[in-house]
Amino acid sequence: QRPGSMAFGHEANHRLLACSVSTHARMRVVVRFILPVKELTRSKRRLLVEDRVGLVVAMIQDTVAAIRAADAGPVTVVSPDPKVRDLAEAMGVDFLGHGGQLNEAIRDAQRAGMTAAVLPDLPALTAAALLEVLALAPGFVPDAAGTGTTMAIDTDLQPVFGPGSAAAFTAGGLPALPAGPGVRCDVDTAQDLARAVGLGVGPHTSAHLARRGPARATRTGPRMR
Repeated sequence: QRPGSMAFGHEANHRLLACSVSTHARMRVVVRFILPVKELTRSKRRLLVEDRVGLVVAMIQDTVAAIRAADAGPVTVVSPDPKVRDLAEAMGVDFLGHGGQLNEAIRDAQRAGMTAAVLPDLPALTAAALLEVLALAPGFVPDAAGTGTTMAIDTDLQPVFGPGSAAAFTAGGLPALPAGPGVRCDVDTAQDLARAVGLGVGPHTSAHLARRGPARATRTGPRMR
C-alpha cells in the first residue's frame, strides 16, 4: 500500500474499471493512454536491423492501432520530434510536444482519471489482450524478462520507467498484472523482434519486415492474445 492511500481505493478502482471495460462500447472514455516516443533517430539504438527508424515507426503504428481497436479511451503521443507529431496526426491521435525525460513527459501529459502509460514498441499487442489487462487495473505489466515494464495503469500514475522499473513500480505499491505474451513483448533488440514475430506482429511491422526480404517476412506468425 502506498503512503496516503487506502486499501479499498484500488479495489474500488478495479471494480469500476472492470465494469467499464465490459461495457466500453457504451462508456467511451475508460482510460487515457499516453505513449512516450523519443526522437526517431535516437530510438532503439540496440536494435541492429536494416532501416531501424522505419521499423520503429511501424511498431508505433501497430501499438497505437491495437489501442484504438480496443476503443477504451483517447490516445496521446508525447515526443520532442516533429516527425512524430506528423505521425500522430496521420494516425488520428493527440500529440504533445515535450523535450523532457520519459517519466517527466508522462507526468505532464496526465489528466484526471485513469491513465495508462504504454511503451510504443509492442508490435504484437492486440486489442483483446489489452482489454484483459485493463479489466485488472490498476497495476503494471512486466516485460518478458520480468525486470522492465511495458505499461502502467493508475489514477495519479507515478511513472518510474527505466532500468529495474518492475521493482520500482512494486516498491511504489502498484501490483504486477498478468498479461499475454504480446503485451509483455517490447522490442529493444533483434532477439526481441524475433520473439514478437513468433507471436505475430501487426500489419505495419509485418509490411516493413516483408520489404526487407521474403525470408524475413515468412517469420510473421498468427497473432496471439
